[in-house]
Amino acid sequence: MKREFAALGLLAGALLGAHPAAADTLVDHVHGRTLDAQGHVERFTGMVIAPDGRVARLLHEGEERPTRPDYVLDGHDAALIPGLVVSHLRLMPLALDSIAPPQAKRPLPPPRPEDRDLALASIQPRLLAQGITAVADMGTTIEDWQTYRRAGDLGQLNIRIVSFADSIANMVLIAGSGPTPWLYEDRLRLNGLLVDTGGSPKPSIIQIKNRISRAGMDHFQVVVRLEPVTPSRTDEVTKAMAELAETYQGDRRWTVATAPASLPLPTPLAGLPATVRTQTLDSYGPAAAQGLFAETRFGRVAKGFWADFVLLDADPLDVNALAPRPLSTWIAGRMVWQAETPRP
Repeated sequence: MKREFAALGLLAGALLGAHPAAADTLVDHVHGRTLDAQGHVERFTGMVIAPDGRVARLLHEGEERPTRPDYVLDGHDAALIPGLVVSHLRLMPLALDSIAPPQAKRPLPPPRPEDRDLALASIQPRLLAQGITAVADMGTTIEDWQTYRRAGDLGQLNIRIVSFADSIANMVLIAGSGPTPWLYEDRLRLNGLLVDTGGSPKPSIIQIKNRISRAGMDHFQVVVRLEPVTPSRTDEVTKAMAELAETYQGDRRWTVATAPASLPLPTPLAGLPATVRTQTLDSYGPAAAQGLFAETRFGRVAKGFWADFVLLDADPLDVNALAPRPLSTWIAGRMVWQAETPRP
């Protein structure tokens, strides 16, 4: 695969300045890889992005291209995959850690709104540099939510955030009587509630069931985080959720997570052998999006989906290729991050 990074960067930069999402854009000369609705790998060599930032159609080898698109992005044989979706993250703590003085040895004062705004602005390019375009934020506070809203109001929300409130009080304060609408062109939504089973004091199974039940009454999605993970705790939580599912029926998509409360910056593409990269495209794509009620919006490159994608310097499914590195990351047909230098 050619690595025409300089030319790609110039074209991408020109497209960014021209606001291509306001007109038809042809993306051509790429090694596109996505999963179709059945979970099979679909290969394509180009696509057309509609004026609203969604994929109008995929183009395959030998298929005729539009004759007069408004804009053209020549991928110069770069690989193209869907933007990656991380299904469990504590976004604002990770963001605030990124701007905290490394020498700080005592508790810092509560962050001000401007600190939070700076932290969110700082963490977004770090996520985009890993090809991550959407995250599930587990444990959203009202302060976190207001930070996301301020960024959205200013047009500075460059990743998609699906939130799960840290408490019933914040869930109701943010969303009221049910999950919020999708905001800012599907870049922000509060889906439901994170129920922690750890902490001090550790909540009883009755308290856990009450929290799940309160969320379920208003059709909020529930994620129960097991911490610590023990056979007895896992068994009682699983039984409690099964019991409540008989009362709160329908497509709820309640899940049990075992991820710790504090998570490092995800690096989905780093060091993965090619033999498991198809699985990565699923677990950080359709599977993650489906778990967030977003399977018709993002997670794949397909007609009607948002044109969220990553250009890579190597084919992620080539068994002879190095682990791919992102060249640029795009949201709704607009470039939101670009690497400064190519791989040597």
